[in-house]
Amino acid sequence: RLDDFSNTEFDITDHVKASSRILISVENSDDVDHYLDMSSYLKTEELSLIDDAYLIYSRFDGSIAFNVQCKEGCHISYQLFYDDEKISSFEDDNFKLDTVRNYDDVHPDLYSVDIIARKDEQQEVCSFDVGFIDKEIIDGHFFINNERRYLKGLKLSSSSSSLSDKMILSSYIKEIKENGINLLYLSYRLIDDNIISSLDKLGIFYIVELSGLKDGDDMKDDYQSLISLVKKIIK
Repeated sequence: RLDDFSNTEFDITDHVKASSRILISVENSDDVDHYLDMSSYLKTEELSLIDDAYLIYSRFDGSIAFNVQCKEGCHISYQLFYDDEKISSFEDDNFKLDTVRNYDDVHPDLYSVDIIARKDEQQEVCSFDVGFIDKEIIDGHFFINNERRYLKGLKLSSSSSSLSDKMILSSYIKEIKENGINLLYLSYRLIDDNIISSLDKLGIFYIVELSGLKDGDDMKDDYQSLISLVKKIIK
């Protein structure tokens, strides 16, 4: 239950290293453990060769395309994995696989892509998950990979973007899916890398509400956060 949670603080500095994975377990009064992967909240190192990288599309037919911006003189290559097994390597920023597992809300098969930047003796890797999917609305009906789907949604809003609110949502995402929900309508204040990753891995689609921006002196910072959010969703 949401009211079982309370704010707490602790220092994990001594436990954090580059590429650390932090898993927090929360036990509530119903003796049910909830786990939160904090890895995406940790900023232990910054990329220096890759300025920006995002997926343009990954489609039902196995085609995939990227846009990568990096420092001058960098060589870019790509590696595609499924279930930790290397599937393909390529150097063009668009590629088509002969056979792929398609992504949908019932079978959320995700691939992992490593974007590798090399310059002189330096190498950098940027990784993220992708799903091969086509989505369209035809005559008011929602289709995924040419099959009609029914969406059962839930609206969740928040007036704050606090970490505690995001932790609560993250701990209940699996339970939401198990109750037949495949669509969430979320306030942008509840969205971050960890939430997006959890929703994608479980096959939950999401609509992000971009209203409720701050006024006055805080408006600039709020809009910058919003721009950053949109980029994350596109990726």
